[in-house]
Amino acid sequence: MSQSTPRLARTGAAVVAAALTLGLAACGSSAGAAGGGQSSFRILAVAPLSGSVAAFGAGAKTAIDAAVKVVNGEGGIAGRTVEVTYVDDAGTPTQAVSVLQRELASGTTYDFAFLGSTSGEALAMVPIADQHKLLSCTQAGSDALNDGSKYPYFFGASTSLVQNAAATVDQVKKAGYRSAAALVDNNERGVGTLAGFQTALDKAGIPLASEKLDPTATDATAQLAKLKAANPDVLLLDAYGPTAAVMLSSVKKLGWNIPVVGSATMAGNDFTSIPPAAYQGVVLRTAAMNITGTPTTASPDFVAFQKAMVAESGGNLQYAAETYASAYGCVLLARAGATAAGSTDPDQMKAALTKVSAASDVKGWFLSSTIGFSPTSRKPIFSSSDYGNASPGPRNAMLLPAAAAG
Repeated sequence: MSQSTPRLARTGAAVVAAALTLGLAACGSSAGAAGGGQSSFRILAVAPLSGSVAAFGAGAKTAIDAAVKVVNGEGGIAGRTVEVTYVDDAGTPTQAVSVLQRELASGTTYDFAFLGSTSGEALAMVPIADQHKLLSCTQAGSDALNDGSKYPYFFGASTSLVQNAAATVDQVKKAGYRSAAALVDNNERGVGTLAGFQTALDKAGIPLASEKLDPTATDATAQLAKLKAANPDVLLLDAYGPTAAVMLSSVKKLGWNIPVVGSATMAGNDFTSIPPAAYQGVVLRTAAMNITGTPTTASPDFVAFQKAMVAESGGNLQYAAETYASAYGCVLLARAGATAAGSTDPDQMKAALTKVSAASDVKGWFLSSTIGFSPTSRKPIFSSSDYGNASPGPRNAMLLPAAAAG
């Protein structure tokens, strides 16, 4: 996921596991590399636990807590009980940097870090963690982080913006549309997705008209009116957070009767908070983990994730599975690195994770059919089989982990 206002996040609570210490703090304890002598495997989680995107931080916390309980129940990481310290960054890059630096100077040794639910947070923190040789992962979708030569201690669990954009354009081509328009959030993630749309559409010979929307906007009719004037065959929407509802409602307000295809990011929003009339007829090009009846959601690893999420949240899950899965997957990557390295030393874990290529290399992994990490690439590889089409809605084709509760 990525900077802006996310829509995919959800809330959750707690259950299970005795050997787990969860510190929820505004200032934490932390410091760079792993400490082989400590009895626990310490994860620092910097997330938006307050502020405008607090729902995403709450969703990430639920997912991390669920994953930690699963991992501890299976023996921990390198035989050590996993402990998590939560630090609130209020969803802002400035506070994210401040609290991370305070943690790194506190004297506590962390083995791994979860750095933010949005791209703004992650882009601000990952370079700092990397300088301290602190292995990190994030829920954010920014492709700017997908550079192992620049950020060697970073490993992502979410799809790349380029992959999501290409998957959306696949649907445009499949439906036979000959021209397209796109409205995206005017932030790092939205602009990156738009670039992906443009590249894929140029390759297909399909012209694109585009507009950007301020993430704080409450109306998008002006931007949509400009796009309507271009007379496109299809409208592509990419938004994460409040602007998702703004875009969808503005299409209806404008009275524009046009096919709408939402990106994988759009699919991550909380549609329970959006009037059904606003998204009627919308097609979401989303990860297969969000769609009932796919091989992904039938897999044992997904079912285990689903049950863990329901247990942790009490069934109070509002978002599609992917919103939680990336945070959950970060904990799985931490375990995989230590297991493959036979050590919690950051350099040895980094070297081991760099060689992770198949999904089977990461115990419990269900997010993508391939991982494909390399010295340069640090995002999982989502192939065409890892995507599908779904309709928005709390109990429609979109899958909520809570469905496992019955």
